[in-house]
Amino acid sequence: MSEDPVFSHPQGDDKSSKEHYELEGKSEGFVKGDGVSALNWVSFFDELKLQCQLAGPLVINSFLQVASIQLISLIFVGHVGELALASSSLAISLANVSGMCIMMGMAGGLETLCGQAFGAKQYQLVGLYLQTGLIILNAMAVVLSFVYIYMGDILVAFGQDKQISQEAGKYARVLIPTLFAQASLQPLIRFLQVQHLVLPMLLFSGMATICHVLFCWVFVYKTSLGFIGAAASTSICNWINVILLYAYIMFSPSCSKSRVPLSLQSLKYTYEFSKLAIPSAAMTW
Repeated sequence: MSEDPVFSHPQGDDKSSKEHYELEGKSEGFVKGDGVSALNWVSFFDELKLQCQLAGPLVINSFLQVASIQLISLIFVGHVGELALASSSLAISLANVSGMCIMMGMAGGLETLCGQAFGAKQYQLVGLYLQTGLIILNAMAVVLSFVYIYMGDILVAFGQDKQISQEAGKYARVLIPTLFAQASLQPLIRFLQVQHLVLPMLLFSGMATICHVLFCWVFVYKTSLGFIGAAASTSICNWINVILLYAYIMFSPSCSKSRVPLSLQSLKYTYEFSKLAIPSAAMTW
């Protein structure tokens, strides 16, 4: 019987035939792999776009809230004199370490709690966690305010120049309202952040920054406050931001599900919040 030419292979071509089928298999795998790779790249860029939409406004918002306001203050104070610049820089540095960083760190506990509650669609619990955070952070602000009150004496005790320390103490005392503003602002930010409501934060921070430029110019150059006026402007503008965010949460339909009236029920989450807030503050500090 004659061999079918379709299935017949010369004896010497066994090796080449094997290589042919291996190459064909690799080519097919490459095509499939390329399709999977293309799909992965599409998913990657979709995820990247989503992350940028959330993270971009948050990064800008953080810069406007802290860095830009402090930078603007130092720019205006720098034109007053060297003593004013040295004193305000020292006061801002210590205020950040002993107050602002702790507020931001403790508020990090809300990212976990509010995020879990929002993901589980327990929207009322998100609002209760917000109230818990506001209570704990403002209580902590009361304790930390004593550092601001006695900052001048603390700096002298650590060997800093007496005149600079005294002026830094004056500046820090006017920053005390800023400490309480941050104690309210940081929980509000986390509350909106977990609900992906980042654009209002960016808008209100931009408005507060613009106000800070105007107030600094008036208080530092047009009043008798001098360089202390920059601290007063910082406190006022931080509270402007708090008021705008609070008004948005209270009246925006976007927050209707998670908005809850004041309730003593929020106090029962104090321990749960503190377990996360204290380590978070320690890492930030």
